Amino acid sequence: MWEKLYTREYSLLLIYSSLISLIKKPEILRTKFSNAVTIPSNKMQSVYIGKKDLQLLSVSLKKQYLSNSKKLTTYLDNFKEFSLDFIKELKGLKILNKQENLIKNYHIFIDKFVEFNAHLWVTFILNNLLDKGLLDVISTANMSNSDRERIIRYSTQPEKLASTLLLNAQLSKLPDKELEKRFAWMTTIDFFKKPAEYKDLKLMGTIELKNSKITTPRVFNKLAKNTKDFIKLSRELVYIKDLRDDYRRKIIYNSIPLFSKISKCLGMSRKELSYLSPNEVEKGLIGKGEQDDLKTLAGKRIVNGFVLYISGKNLLAVNDNKKIKNIITKYKLEDKYISDTEDLIIKGTVASKGKARGEARVLSSAKEIGIVRDGDILVSVTTNPDYVPAMKKAVAFVTDEGGITSHAAIVAREMEKPCLVGTKVSTKVFKSGEIVFVDAVEGFVKSLSSN
Repeated sequence: MWEKLYTREYSLLLIYSSLISLIKKPEILRTKFSNAVTIPSNKMQSVYIGKKDLQLLSVSLKKQYLSNSKKLTTYLDNFKEFSLDFIKELKGLKILNKQENLIKNYHIFIDKFVEFNAHLWVTFILNNLLDKGLLDVISTANMSNSDRERIIRYSTQPEKLASTLLLNAQLSKLPDKELEKRFAWMTTIDFFKKPAEYKDLKLMGTIELKNSKITTPRVFNKLAKNTKDFIKLSRELVYIKDLRDDYRRKIIYNSIPLFSKISKCLGMSRKELSYLSPNEVEKGLIGKGEQDDLKTLAGKRIVNGFVLYISGKNLLAVNDNKKIKNIITKYKLEDKYISDTEDLIIKGTVASKGKARGEARVLSSAKEIGIVRDGDILVSVTTNPDYVPAMKKAVAFVTDEGGITSHAAIVAREMEKPCLVGTKVSTKVFKSGEIVFVDAVEGFVKSLSSN
């Protein structure tokens, strides 16, 4: 009945905007949703979609865009234009201390951000479809294994430089303050995150890249036209995958002045504000919600997590711990995994070939990257640019989520480090400190601590 899409350390507002877009923006998604829910999961939030809804969305988007490259190009151009206009509008927003001005600007932001999230769903699903289809297309092509590796590397390399690589190229060229001004948005992955300082950017950008420049393999010209077209689509969508994350961070970064004013008005931090729904924020601003009660509610959600689920045309929140457990049980959303790692082999998709052995460092979020030491095996749900400092130290990466076009996969190939993605349960099976062996040739990771 349910398909688990991702697990992230996201605030309520970020996930609320994502899930409410499934109800409010059918003209963008080209289908209506009736089943979606987020639940607490190991200090993070897991998002589930009804399998039937997800299948309908996937079929609709595949038919609409993946079978017609011109339509896809037009859609992506419109998405870029919408995102850039949104960012420009936020930069020019006049924020006053007056209550009606704050409410008006908050409404404008939420409406646009919900629409932006609908576009995120479209590109997310398209990326997943391409990720699954790419290996099938390449595996059926007539070529040697070495040529196949070159084509995979080429197919999953973005058409244009991602922000991390652009930062890497500018580190030695720009003064500290200019670098901060240009890339401060890179750490604002959520509404409560602080803008990047020079020291943060230096850690994120100083990477030794061995494969950042990929030329078109000779074998590419020998491929069938439909295979070449599929690969071109892949490279475009891999770039959009990076770009959409950049847009989101820039949108959040440029919303900081508005959110700072509102949080000050409500007597709470930006983090507490980001754990309230838009309706709760509005009630607080017009005086219908007690500020102390809202602050307490946000604090509970930060500590205990929260449940949001679709009910008809509404998105409902559950805050009580007992009710949260009842929802998880009712919808049968508990993760099933084996906790005994002895002789247990976890399989995944090979994203970058190689083998490595070392101590596992299991990260629940980017806040924990400081525990990773030289020679460790980085084990996480997923990765993003915030993980780069830890990825430089690790000798291999293992993620629960993702495919061959994921951030972890692309960075691993650029760094020439073994990488296994899509293992589903590695963060729950392995413990930090135990010795693990990553075989990113055969496609498995196992514990050696019991041997």
